[in-house]
Amino acid sequence: MLVLSIANIVPTIYALLFEELLAFKLVMIVETIIIYIIGYLLAKKYQPENIGFTEALTIMVFAFIVPPFMILSPLMTKGISFINALFEGVSSITTTGLSCLSPEMIDPTINFLRSYYQWIGGLGIAFFTLTILVSPGSAAYNLYLAHLGKIRISPLSRKNVVEILKIYSVLTLLAFIAYVVFGMTPYSALINALTTISTGGFSTYSIFPENMLPIVSFFMFISAQPLIMYYMLFKYRREKVFLPQITSFAIGVLIGSLLLTLISGVPLAKSVFEVVSAASTTGYTAIDLTGSNDFTRFVLIILMISGACLGSTGGGIKQLRIIILFKSFARHIKQAISPKGSVLPVKISSEPVQEDDIRLAYNLLFMYIFVLIISTLVFMTYGYSLSSSLFETASALATTGLSVGLSSPSLAAPLKIVLIIDMWLGRVEVIPFIIVFYNLFHR
Repeated sequence: MLVLSIANIVPTIYALLFEELLAFKLVMIVETIIIYIIGYLLAKKYQPENIGFTEALTIMVFAFIVPPFMILSPLMTKGISFINALFEGVSSITTTGLSCLSPEMIDPTINFLRSYYQWIGGLGIAFFTLTILVSPGSAAYNLYLAHLGKIRISPLSRKNVVEILKIYSVLTLLAFIAYVVFGMTPYSALINALTTISTGGFSTYSIFPENMLPIVSFFMFISAQPLIMYYMLFKYRREKVFLPQITSFAIGVLIGSLLLTLISGVPLAKSVFEVVSAASTTGYTAIDLTGSNDFTRFVLIILMISGACLGSTGGGIKQLRIIILFKSFARHIKQAISPKGSVLPVKISSEPVQEDDIRLAYNLLFMYIFVLIISTLVFMTYGYSLSSSLFETASALATTGLSVGLSSPSLAAPLKIVLIIDMWLGRVEVIPFIIVFYNLFHR
């Protein structure tokens, strides 16, 4: 709560400087103060000696549940309904980019608020908490693991976080400068830099102009790679652990781009842009997907579900887990033709993968497909086609933000709720969400 109140200062200042609606300004100021007071009182009363991994997951999950309600309040002062405001808030903090607002309702203040919270959500409020509030130790390490896994720079996880935040900020600055150089206005460059590096997707463009495609594709691609990798490269440390993910991601982009160009007839530059956008789960678009054919949709669905690299701000199942799944499938085939009792470990970069990690990948894939099927069926009961229903729900669950036109003010409220749940589950991942709420119920 304390970190949220501090983070909310930036859009509050922006509103004071550029927003004309007094109610919007007052709500931003009041909620910042109230959240700070609540956080301060809670911090004084509750000071746990240690934070276990389950507690770290709990912090991470609620760090993506609370912020949308902060975005909701100021949006409602603009006449936006509760469900639409909540939808925008969830889409912002989960870095999805789907929207239920008509273009005329999205003014510069709303666009900045959503884009800023996408940038915050790229790493997560709990991740920022490490830098500001948590001292080095087991609590910090457990929070760190809940966000980025077991890749560390040094024994102290706070240093990891500080370095990653530096990388994140530098990449955002470089994107901003590059976008200005390529012809964007400073405001447009700021919005798109915030949402590119966070792989968020809210933009000032409904369809990107052709002259912007190469530079935006480049920054989407690098944003889909593990952030920690850039620190390693800066320190001239070549870690083989990153290479399989990068290779897998690049192969997916290459194959997807060729398929869209050769079969769907999309120009190569637009194909590359659209494929990188889907695979990185950024959600920018260079073509009108509302009139796209089923083949194009299913190619993009596969890319969205596969997702970006583990350790990046992107969503989806993640490339490392996809690699583990394929290698595990290959092992099962080898075991069937090998002598009984043969030991065939799954290896990545010559390092054996723990059986727990393999089981986790299978469980996550199962839960992902289960949620996707249920969500798609709900949409189909409202009369939408299979390809449209699957595309929209896959986009929400992968936190991508590409849309075939279903996400709109006219979308039925129950379907908006389905997408809201999908976006939450996609950002925190299904298994941590289940663990947290099972643990809270059990207690």
